[in-house]
Amino acid sequence: MSLFTKDIFRFLNTVPSTPGEIIRRGDPSKAQVALTFDDGFLPQHVEKILRVAEYYNLRFTFFPLGWRVMDREPDLWRAVLDAGHEGANHSYTHRVLRTDRLSLEEIANDIKDHQTLLDQVAGRYVPVRFFRPPGGYIEPIVLQIANEQGYDVVTWSRSSGGTGAASTPDSSYENVIKATNGDIVLMHCINNDTARLSEMIEKLFGENLEIVTISKLLDLDPPASVDSQS
Repeated sequence: MSLFTKDIFRFLNTVPSTPGEIIRRGDPSKAQVALTFDDGFLPQHVEKILRVAEYYNLRFTFFPLGWRVMDREPDLWRAVLDAGHEGANHSYTHRVLRTDRLSLEEIANDIKDHQTLLDQVAGRYVPVRFFRPPGGYIEPIVLQIANEQGYDVVTWSRSSGGTGAASTPDSSYENVIKATNGDIVLMHCINNDTARLSEMIEKLFGENLEIVTISKLLDLDPPASVDSQS
């Protein structure tokens, strides 16, 4: 057993507090929504999101993967951060973090290695506040491990449904424009979720909704690397 594994078990066995709550939405009394983008396997769609964000002067929260995403396109993800978007943790490998399939050390490393790579890509330490588990699957002990590494765990209250087998750009559009006060909207860096992104934004603006990062949705001070206007 490695020292890192021993540290995990020591933490789990000695800390009496319960894990933090899973964040699924913001304040329903505030006319704000957060559009969040997972994965990033297709860089052309990340680039489109950046162009749309620049046009509307918006900041989004991105949950990129480490393996086969940030390590393959470091310049692109450096540009995401440099543009003031909020970087968040979606694990290094995108494996579902289940304790019947992975050891505690593997789970902890999958979260930790994402941060290590993000810092390498940025060329600086990137303060990351949020972790979104792959598939949205989270066990209490995994929640506790993520909390111990300093992350709040975030899922979502609305999904574009863009990764479904029968999904289309039109179905993503119809799902996203139903967002209401406080929604955290799950989207992906794929064609279904980017083809009509500008139209989604215009529609949400027409409903008098402000589009913000998760940090701003939760009324938290943005991490140092995130533009204060996001």
